[in-house]
Amino acid sequence: MMEPMSHCIDIRLRERIDVVVRPPDARSIANRAILSAALGEGPTLFDCSNQPREPWEIVEALKQLGVLIETDGEREQMIVHGCGGRFPNKSAELVFRRCEVSARFLTAVLAFSDGQYRIIGDGRLAHLPMDDLLFGLGQLGAEVVSELGNGNLPVR
Repeated sequence: MMEPMSHCIDIRLRERIDVVVRPPDARSIANRAILSAALGEGPTLFDCSNQPREPWEIVEALKQLGVLIETDGEREQMIVHGCGGRFPNKSAELVFRRCEVSARFLTAVLAFSDGQYRIIGDGRLAHLPMDDLLFGLGQLGAEVVSELGNGNLPVR
């Protein structure tokens, strides 16, 4: 039986890192990178030339949360200005239609954010199962509930 960790490792960079992040073609990995950049501090430049052109639900959701995200007209580059883990908007209703990875990741992140948020599924995500995630978040002290009481979206 493993003992629980009694401490955390705090990593701080002494210098600013100047890199261009080129997310792989896999949308789910790119979504993780964009969310990580939003939770960080300072700007992150993404080269999106290899990404599909349809709207990114994670980008739209982060904008609703107050994260500044700049894109050029051709969607070749995107700059995500990190909010240091504190979303400017303390309430939002986020709708996901296609990307269950984004819906689940944002549910977990927002569960420990200072605000009131609602995550809704539309289309094929209207009844996305979230019960395992909600149970785990509850075990960690988060107050997240399925509005219909069935462990699916929508959650608050």
